[in-house]
Amino acid sequence: MSPYRILLLLALAIGLAGCTYSGGVDNPLIRKATWFSYVGGDDIKAKCGPGAPPQYRLIYNADWDEQVRAYDLKGSATGDGSAMLFTQVFGGYGSNLLSFSLGDPLAPARGTSGQARLSAPQFADLVTAINDSGFLTDRAPYGTRLKSWDFYWVVAACVDGQFRYNAWVAPSDRFSKIRFAALLFAMDGTNVPPNPPQPVNSAEAYYQSEFPRAQHGGTPYTFELVVGNNGLASLF
Repeated sequence: MSPYRILLLLALAIGLAGCTYSGGVDNPLIRKATWFSYVGGDDIKAKCGPGAPPQYRLIYNADWDEQVRAYDLKGSATGDGSAMLFTQVFGGYGSNLLSFSLGDPLAPARGTSGQARLSAPQFADLVTAINDSGFLTDRAPYGTRLKSWDFYWVVAACVDGQFRYNAWVAPSDRFSKIRFAALLFAMDGTNVPPNPPQPVNSAEAYYQSEFPRAQHGGTPYTFELVVGNNGLASLF
């Protein structure tokens, strides 16, 4: 099958699926079409209810153009306390243009994948770190704006059968209290160094917000998300 036909079929599949995330964050085409739904945790919320296993989605946006780290942490359905951690790192540090091949033309944009099984104590330590970061007790203010060129964390989760959502934007006191980042970076197995928060000067911020770049061909682009009441309030 030709690369063109592969891209055509993928585009058709995305169009039929709409913009609701149902899997495939490692695929750059699906990722672009469903990113807002993925960040909002729509799929987690839809399956969350009494008896549902614990699940966490943690996303570190370290300037969309440079690095994004997406973590899906899924507790075992057997109830043994263990969990699986799935990681996708993409952007400046997570892309490798040398990985292009006709067999997988999307390879450079996929980024780097990681997978790790967490023991019950490891999972418990990570959940404790998430909670110690204020996940359940210190909710992000309504209307908090998540800009693609900024540095922030979001966490969407199903905890004890209830959907929970929170966000931390740098620089802030709330962001400085995050306790789970170092654990995730050490566990994800990607060997991709994290992109630390950096200040965005006023000129760059103005350029980013007033002159968004093209949204096609894999070119970086700008966008904003807005935190609402236990989830995303708006995409604009």
